[in-house]
Amino acid sequence: SALPDVPASAGGVLAQQRVLVARRPAAAGRWLAIGSGAASQQAVQQLAAAGLDVHAGAAADAAGCDGVLFLGALDVLDVPGVLDVAVVDAAAGADMLAALEAPVMALLDTVRALAELGGRRLVIVTRAAEAAVSGEAVHAAGSVFRGLARAVALEHPELHCASVDLDPAGGAQALPAALARLGSEDQAAVRDGRLLVPRVEQAAARPTDKPLRFDGGACLITGGLAGVGLAVARWAA
Repeated sequence: SALPDVPASAGGVLAQQRVLVARRPAAAGRWLAIGSGAASQQAVQQLAAAGLDVHAGAAADAAGCDGVLFLGALDVLDVPGVLDVAVVDAAAGADMLAALEAPVMALLDTVRALAELGGRRLVIVTRAAEAAVSGEAVHAAGSVFRGLARAVALEHPELHCASVDLDPAGGAQALPAALARLGSEDQAAVRDGRLLVPRVEQAAARPTDKPLRFDGGACLITGGLAGVGLAVARWAA
């Protein structure tokens, strides 16, 4: 795209030149894939077969790449006892924490290395980490990386960190097309070949004739002490 022409009489830099702004598709360029498990290695093979310029390596190899795919989250999907559950028992929770330690540390090392390099786009790839479609089961371990992706996006905006959740029923073959359409989105999910992104929409009002009552016990109000929280507390009192 181009900025509109500025007449010479306006003076300044823009009157002397035309500025062109272009963005290369996210999937273009060379990608570094990080992940040491069987699932991540299989994903690299699927990505290469799908036409993506990708090679496996460590965070130290990111200098010659345009972007980094962190695939370590895919390696925790076979942890027994943590799939399709909202609450895990103590034994399953211990297994999950043990399985998460290595890939989480690898992700943190990757973030540090990319920050020192001055920024390469980081895409964290998960599967079944979010219920993108109503009724989907969520993998508790994979959701950890979805949350870490949001933290990285806030703390290191120069990395343009995004998380892409793959279809639970599919492989990594759909990832190159998703990367090409990702743009500036920082969260996305692939379902049935479609790229889904979160959007805020106005909820339909649900009128009720039942009064709101606070005389049944203690009420905890959250939301800050500088405005809305205090106003709601005074109103409720």
